Amino acid sequence: MPFKVEESYTLAEQNIIGRSPKNEIVLNDPYISGIHARIWEAGGVYFMEDLGSKNGSYLNGERISGPFTLRNGDRISLGQVEFLFVSEQK
Repeated sequence: MPFKVEESYTLAEQNIIGRSPKNEIVLNDPYISGIHARIWEAGGVYFMEDLGSKNGSYLNGERISGPFTLRNGDRISLGQVEFLFVSEQK
């Protein structure tokens, strides 16, 4: 049975995700790079991109290579961690 931790993060305008303690969202997973991915907001819309991580970033099961628009209910996978993107935007 997979280990499950339920945490939530409130996103700022710019959010760098990775193992480095300098990131806005720090994840202690050996499969996540020090600086792994970025989520940012522009004009009320959130976007995500991989920042050249070794193991990649996945959106709804597909590896991403450039910026992608996030939608309510999207599943984000980084290393062994999976997030559910929840937005109040319609």
